[in-house]
Amino acid sequence: MKIKVCIANYGDTQLSYLYRIVEEFVSFKRHRLNIAIYTTEKLNIPYKQYSANISYKLYPESIKKALPFACREDMALAIDDYDLFIYDENDMLITENNVNTFLEHSAILPNGQVSGFIRYEINSEGKKVLLDPNPYWGELTNSITQNSFCLNNLHQGSWILLKKDLNTAIQSGGFVYFMHDTPYGILEQGASDPYTQCKLRKIFPRNYSLCNNLLIHHLPNKYCRQFEWVKHGIDLSTLLEFCAKN
Repeated sequence: MKIKVCIANYGDTQLSYLYRIVEEFVSFKRHRLNIAIYTTEKLNIPYKQYSANISYKLYPESIKKALPFACREDMALAIDDYDLFIYDENDMLITENNVNTFLEHSAILPNGQVSGFIRYEINSEGKKVLLDPNPYWGELTNSITQNSFCLNNLHQGSWILLKKDLNTAIQSGGFVYFMHDTPYGILEQGASDPYTQCKLRKIFPRNYSLCNNLLIHHLPNKYCRQFEWVKHGIDLSTLLEFCAKN
């Protein structure tokens, strides 16, 4: 696969996470990646070593919440040059195993349905706590079938689309290049528009091994310390048990 990766980085408070993410993408062996970083900070990345696949665009801090949308025109213009497109926030770790599992799951989905990721953090006990499905905020899932389910929360701190699905998103008119009003916050919608307003439906497998490989790590591990996740946070087994009962 030829993969175009676009990462948004605002400010200097999460540069250590950004560098860890870039390190992970650079380590991919099975795929060819082009990594573009949209940033308000100058970066200390060895570009000469990776000159074939890493670049960055520097923006003034005044861009603020518009930064997540800065890559979209570049994505659209590059649609004929890549097989897979990834937008990532600067603290979401996406591994090659995640991508390979995404491709495996995507292969069995009909047009209009797309695979995706579920965010997790690691709590003080070293256990994975899911961020996106949380009973504290209401119902976890919908459209449960024998083999699949959807999450009510469509945000995942990133988006990942095959070429055909990015084309669907663009043609839908919902893949806009600017901030706009949505039920989600602007930053969240920057990472979720393809799933909320582009005629694509994000589906997850009920198979534990497959779904477990679609979990991506939110590196700061900050939400799992808050009341909503300490008292109500669940793991993948609990989520799939919920699907089995509904």
